[in-house]
Amino acid sequence: MKGNILNFTAETAVPAFRFVKAGEAQGNVKLAGSGDAVLGVSMDVDVNEGNRVDVQHDGIGHVELGADVTYGQALSSDAEGRGIPAEGASGIVALDSGTEGDVVRIKVDCAGSAATASTGDETPSTGDDTPAGDNDAPANTEGGETPTEPTEPETSGTEGGDTNGNENESSNEGA
Repeated sequence: MKGNILNFTAETAVPAFRFVKAGEAQGNVKLAGSGDAVLGVSMDVDVNEGNRVDVQHDGIGHVELGADVTYGQALSSDAEGRGIPAEGASGIVALDSGTEGDVVRIKVDCAGSAATASTGDETPSTGDDTPAGDNDAPANTEGGETPTEPTEPETSGTEGGDTNGNENESSNEGA
Protein backbone atom coordinates (compact mmCIF):
# COMPACT_ATOMS: atom_id res chain seq x y z
CA MET A 1 0.00 0.00 0.00
CA LYS A 2 1.56 3.22 -1.13
CA GLY A 3 0.68 6.41 0.67
CA ASN A 4 1.04 10.05 -0.31
CA ILE A 5 3.82 10.45 -2.87
CA LEU A 6 4.97 13.94 -3.83
CA ASN A 7 7.52 15.02 -6.42
CA PHE A 8 10.49 17.27 -5.55
CA THR A 9 13.77 18.47 -7.07
CA ALA A 10 16.81 16.63 -5.71
CA GLU A 11 19.47 19.01 -4.30
CA THR A 12 21.81 16.02 -3.94
CA ALA A 13 21.95 12.63 -5.59
CA VAL A 14 19.24 10.49 -3.99
CA PRO A 15 19.59 6.71 -4.31
CA ALA A 16 16.47 4.52 -4.35
CA PHE A 17 14.86 3.59 -1.03
CA ARG A 18 16.63 6.24 1.08
CA PHE A 19 15.35 8.72 3.66
CA VAL A 20 15.28 12.34 2.50
CA LYS A 21 14.94 15.65 4.30
CA ALA A 22 13.81 19.11 3.25
CA GLY A 23 16.28 20.89 0.96
CA GLU A 24 17.53 24.47 1.21
CA ALA A 25 14.89 25.77 -1.22
CA GLN A 26 11.17 25.12 -1.08
CA GLY A 27 10.21 22.18 -3.28
CA ASN A 28 13.65 20.58 -2.94
CA VAL A 29 14.86 17.57 -0.96
CA LYS A 30 18.24 16.05 -0.22
CA LEU A 31 19.55 12.86 1.31
CA ALA A 32 18.81 12.72 5.05
CA GLY A 33 21.72 12.39 7.45
CA SER A 34 22.06 11.09 10.97
CA GLY A 35 19.62 12.83 13.32
CA ASP A 36 17.84 14.75 10.54
CA ALA A 37 14.08 15.19 10.44
CA VAL A 38 12.94 12.73 7.78
CA LEU A 39 10.53 14.17 5.22
CA GLY A 40 9.93 10.84 3.50
CA VAL A 41 11.56 7.96 1.64
CA SER A 42 12.65 7.95 -2.01
CA MET A 43 10.98 5.52 -4.37
CA ASP A 44 12.61 2.77 -6.45
CA VAL A 45 14.72 4.96 -8.79
CA ASP A 46 18.21 6.42 -8.25
CA VAL A 47 18.05 10.19 -8.95
CA ASN A 48 20.91 12.56 -9.82
CA GLU A 49 21.23 16.06 -8.38
CA GLY A 50 18.89 18.52 -10.12
CA ASN A 51 16.44 15.86 -11.32
CA ARG A 52 12.94 15.18 -10.04
CA VAL A 53 12.44 12.60 -7.28
CA ASP A 54 9.27 10.96 -5.94
CA VAL A 55 9.08 10.90 -2.13
CA GLN A 56 6.63 8.81 -0.09
CA HIS A 57 5.39 10.56 3.07
CA ASP A 58 3.12 7.94 4.63
CA GLY A 59 1.78 4.43 4.18
CA ILE A 60 3.80 1.27 3.55
CA GLY A 61 7.13 1.94 1.82
CA HIS A 62 10.61 0.49 1.50
CA VAL A 63 14.02 1.59 2.78
CA GLU A 64 17.54 0.24 2.46
CA LEU A 65 19.03 -0.65 5.84
CA GLY A 66 22.33 0.65 7.19
CA ALA A 67 22.36 -1.74 10.18
CA ASP A 68 20.59 -4.80 11.56
CA VAL A 69 16.94 -4.06 12.27
CA THR A 70 14.18 -6.18 13.81
CA TYR A 71 10.48 -6.27 13.01
CA GLY A 72 8.58 -3.52 14.87
CA GLN A 73 11.69 -1.45 15.62
CA ALA A 74 11.54 2.35 15.28
CA LEU A 75 13.87 3.66 12.57
CA SER A 76 15.86 6.80 11.84
CA SER A 77 18.41 7.75 9.19
CA ASP A 78 22.15 7.10 9.14
CA ALA A 79 24.59 9.51 7.42
CA GLU A 80 23.73 7.94 4.03
CA GLY A 81 19.91 8.07 4.36
CA ARG A 82 19.63 4.35 5.17
CA GLY A 83 17.34 2.99 7.89
CA ILE A 84 18.92 2.26 11.26
CA PRO A 85 17.45 1.63 14.73
CA ALA A 86 16.20 4.91 16.25
CA GLU A 87 17.48 5.93 19.67
CA GLY A 88 14.05 7.23 20.67
CA ALA A 89 10.53 7.38 19.31
CA SER A 90 10.08 7.65 15.56
CA GLY A 91 7.25 7.88 13.05
CA ILE A 92 8.89 5.14 10.98
CA VAL A 93 8.66 1.46 11.95
CA ALA A 94 10.26 -1.63 10.37
CA LEU A 95 7.73 -4.17 9.09
CA ASP A 96 10.48 -6.71 8.33
CA SER A 97 13.72 -7.73 10.03
CA GLY A 98 16.89 -7.33 7.98
CA THR A 99 20.61 -6.65 7.88
CA GLU A 100 22.73 -3.89 6.36
CA GLY A 101 22.03 -3.56 2.63
CA ASP A 102 18.61 -5.24 2.74
CA VAL A 103 15.57 -3.34 1.45
CA VAL A 104 12.69 -3.85 3.89
CA ARG A 105 9.08 -2.74 4.22
CA ILE A 106 8.40 0.15 6.60
CA LYS A 107 5.37 1.96 7.98
CA VAL A 108 5.97 5.58 7.06
CA ASP A 109 4.46 8.40 9.13
CA CYS A 110 6.81 11.31 8.66
CA ALA A 111 4.65 13.71 10.68
CA GLY A 112 5.68 11.69 13.74
CA SER A 113 9.27 11.44 12.53
CA ALA A 114 9.69 15.19 12.15
CA ALA A 115 8.31 15.76 15.65
CA THR A 116 11.01 13.58 17.18
CA ALA A 117 14.05 14.59 15.15
CA SER A 118 15.35 17.35 17.43
CA THR A 119 16.22 15.24 20.46
CA GLY A 120 14.87 11.82 19.58
CA ASP A 121 13.05 11.40 22.88
CA GLU A 122 9.75 13.21 22.44
CA THR A 123 6.59 11.19 21.92
CA PRO A 124 4.75 12.09 18.72
CA SER A 125 1.30 13.59 19.18
CA THR A 126 -1.68 11.35 18.53
CA GLY A 127 -3.67 14.33 17.31
CA ASP A 128 -5.97 14.48 20.32
CA ASP A 129 -5.64 15.23 24.00
CA THR A 130 -6.69 11.77 25.20
CA PRO A 131 -4.15 10.42 27.69
CA ALA A 132 -2.69 7.03 26.83
CA GLY A 133 -4.82 4.21 28.16
CA ASP A 134 -8.05 6.23 28.34
CA ASN A 135 -9.44 5.12 25.00
CA ASP A 136 -13.13 4.29 25.50
CA ALA A 137 -12.45 2.34 28.70
CA PRO A 138 -15.51 1.99 30.94
CA ALA A 139 -15.42 4.15 34.02
CA ASN A 140 -14.69 2.49 37.35
CA THR A 141 -17.84 2.04 39.40
CA GLU A 142 -18.34 1.76 43.12
CA GLY A 143 -19.28 -1.62 44.60
CA GLY A 144 -18.35 -3.68 41.55
CA GLU A 145 -21.32 -2.57 39.45
CA THR A 146 -21.00 -3.10 35.74
CA PRO A 147 -21.59 0.00 33.62
CA THR A 148 -24.73 -0.24 31.50
CA GLU A 149 -24.95 0.33 27.78
CA PRO A 150 -26.60 3.59 26.71
CA THR A 151 -30.24 3.24 25.68
CA GLU A 152 -31.83 4.51 22.50
CA PRO A 153 -33.56 7.89 22.93
CA GLU A 154 -37.35 7.89 22.86
CA THR A 155 -38.82 8.88 19.52
CA SER A 156 -41.27 11.73 19.27
CA GLY A 157 -43.07 10.40 16.19
CA THR A 158 -46.54 8.87 16.08
CA GLU A 159 -45.48 5.25 15.67
CA GLY A 160 -47.66 3.28 18.09
CA GLY A 161 -49.38 6.41 19.38
CA ASP A 162 -49.77 10.12 18.85
CA THR A 163 -47.63 12.75 20.52
CA ASN A 164 -49.96 12.71 23.53
CA GLY A 165 -49.40 8.99 24.14
CA ASN A 166 -52.82 7.88 22.78
CA GLU A 167 -52.97 4.68 20.75
CA ASN A 168 -53.52 5.20 17.03
CA GLU A 169 -56.53 3.41 15.61
CA SER A 170 -56.38 1.68 12.30
CA SER A 171 -57.25 3.96 9.39
CA ASN A 172 -59.10 1.06 7.73
CA GLU A 173 -62.03 1.10 10.19
CA GLY A 174 -65.44 1.71 8.70
CA ALA A 175 -64.36 0.96 5.18
